[in-house]
Amino acid sequence: MKFSVVFRIAVIILIVQLVSCTKEKKEVKVNKEIESDTIFNSGNPYYAFILKSNPDIIKDNELVYFKVEDIDLDGKQEAIVALGKLDKEDENNTEINQIFLLRKDNGIIKKLNTNFNDFTIINEVELVSLKGIKQKFIRLSIIERGSSHGLVLFELNGDKVKEFLSSTPVGEGSCYLIDKNNDGEYDGYVKFFFFTDAVHYEVEEAYVLKDKKFKLSQTHVKISDYPKTIEDLLLQYISLRSLEIKSSEISERLEQVCIDQDALAIKWNVDAWEMGLLEYFDDPDTLKVQIQDDNTATVTYIDDNKKTYQCQFEVAKTADKWQITKVTITKNGDEELNK
Repeated sequence: MKFSVVFRIAVIILIVQLVSCTKEKKEVKVNKEIESDTIFNSGNPYYAFILKSNPDIIKDNELVYFKVEDIDLDGKQEAIVALGKLDKEDENNTEINQIFLLRKDNGIIKKLNTNFNDFTIINEVELVSLKGIKQKFIRLSIIERGSSHGLVLFELNGDKVKEFLSSTPVGEGSCYLIDKNNDGEYDGYVKFFFFTDAVHYEVEEAYVLKDKKFKLSQTHVKISDYPKTIEDLLLQYISLRSLEIKSSEISERLEQVCIDQDALAIKWNVDAWEMGLLEYFDDPDTLKVQIQDDNTATVTYIDDNKKTYQCQFEVAKTADKWQITKVTITKNGDEELNK
């Protein structure tokens, strides 16, 4: 009798253990199917999808960024997978070679068409929130012309991915999002760049997000020192007149270098003189400056089509600085002018 009771108890214990082991096995199997944006390995369905369709990309690259989220709030999960060469010490040296935007719908994963990989060098990708807009956006940091960083935002709508913002600096510089009140939602961006033609400029443009669009709110320009010679004075004037950037600093400097009240009313060939300034940076002889003894001078530019552009200036020195007192356009391409 005692043996029978002990036998029954042993059987019950064995059954409980077997049930427990079965549950553990089931839990392990389920865990392998969990969509996690912290674990990207063979147990992740997005990893398995890329491995099957692009095994060499998985083999030759490491994970740079991985995020699973309902980006466009349509009830379906999307995954962003960025693969490349990760530099943990200096993110500027990180290079993303391939970005996948995947969607899981009713258990089926498919790849969405994008132009992410059209950019030459991408070093950052992430999901971001913008002020006043519920859905997320995909931010790329792209590298152009050596060390210049551009900013691109993409919006997902259904199966379509389109650019929401694309901003690249003129010359060297960077573009970056800003969050003024640190609430996790970006409300603007800054474009900073510097360049040199006959003058060195540092420009900062601030944009604000309003009515779901980024709009220029203010521009600050730092200009190289006031010119000390007549030649530098004339070249700085031509450079300032040829800028398409508008700011109070540029207006103030123009008023300082040129006191001819009628000068701004003269039709200025921006395209021609801008090209002349670009060529001047590599070859200073492109813009020929001739200064006469009577404090008059001319600046001449001949373009690739042998068209001549020429300005005549009258200058005077007051309070130890040179100023332009009169501006006359004498040649404008094929036109011969006298004012």
